[in-house]
Amino acid sequence: MSNSVLTDSELIELWLHGRAPNTVESYKHHVSCFKASVGKPIEQVTLLELQTWQLSLGGMSPGSQRTALAAIKSLFSFGHQLGVLPFNVGKLARFPKVRDCLSEKILSVEQVKGMLSLETNPRNRGILLIIYGCGLRVSELCAPVVEAFNAEGGEWANVGVW
Repeated sequence: MSNSVLTDSELIELWLHGRAPNTVESYKHHVSCFKASVGKPIEQVTLLELQTWQLSLGGMSPGSQRTALAAIKSLFSFGHQLGVLPFNVGKLARFPKVRDCLSEKILSVEQVKGMLSLETNPRNRGILLIIYGCGLRVSELCAPVVEAFNAEGGEWANVGVW
């Protein structure tokens, strides 16, 4: 039986309180997988068990492994700061190396000029100029449009994005 004042479920609910719904869903998934792997209360988990679980994530991309480990490390830190966990085993776990590939996704000025020169439709050319000039992702350009347009009434709503 656990010596802590809180159960694992209560600790997890306190830790998740106030987080964004997507974060809560993601963190609950990672904690559920972690707890199933170690098969014991969080306060009894050793560093070796945490590292063994981390090794079991080998089929995931390094970025996904990092996200899963970050969630568990955060839970251990929170529990330790709260005084529920006697020590923070997550503090000693190391993140996997993630290769920085952002530069591979960025178009050169020449590539952008080439793309713009090939676009003959003024509307599409304007969209490309907005995306490039503002440094937007395509999703950032499209999201306000989808949310602001009332398809039934065929009109734009005032949602504060324009």
